[in-house]
Amino acid sequence: NSPDDLKTAALALADQFQSAFLLKGGHLDGKEATDVLALPDGQLRTYASPRIDGVDTHGSGCTLSAAITAHLARGSRLEEAVRLGREHLQAGLRNSMEVAGQQFIRHV
Repeated sequence: NSPDDLKTAALALADQFQSAFLLKGGHLDGKEATDVLALPDGQLRTYASPRIDGVDTHGSGCTLSAAITAHLARGSRLEEAVRLGREHLQAGLRNSMEVAGQQFIRHV
């Protein structure tokens, strides 16, 4: 329901499964889209970006996870890969493409 709820849930999951968890907050209300990365050692990273209205965000989670994976494969550390993946997604939203009268994420 809120960025604070995301933080609580992410920390609980990371602790329970001893694995990093990234929880997306794009469907929360507010002027920013906030994602939370929790690490098994209890560290927490919050990433926030201005919300971009008017673009169909269907598939944004897949876009984000693919971009993060690509950056990990290129040798980025997890926190950096998440930051770069989010930047990639934000660029695709800002530079959206029109198809049949609707705006969609530009995957470039």
